[in-house]
Amino acid sequence: MNHSKSGRKFGREKKVRDGLMKSLALALILENKIKTTRNFHAWRQAKEMVADGYRFYGEQKFADYVFVSKDVKVKNFEVPNIEISDHLPLILDFEI
Repeated sequence: MNHSKSGRKFGREKKVRDGLMKSLALALILENKIKTTRNFHAWRQAKEMVADGYRFYGEQKFADYVFVSKDVKVKNFEVPNIEISDHLPLILDFEI
């Protein structure tokens, strides 16, 4: 591993690290068939922002993630459709 001041961590370039993190998050999402971590509040807010002149880059289906290490056994992971904010809650049941 390289822990120099050059910004490299874990011996990998930032692009590679970002890809690995995205893969880890995507695994929980895919494995548990999560369709989105956003709700209608997010889309309503986006429409209001566009009306005010802001750019809209399309629906962002996933804004929240849960990362777990190999030592954590995921028993259950769900994203219930509970309207608290524009983000849906993430519920992770796990064992160490």
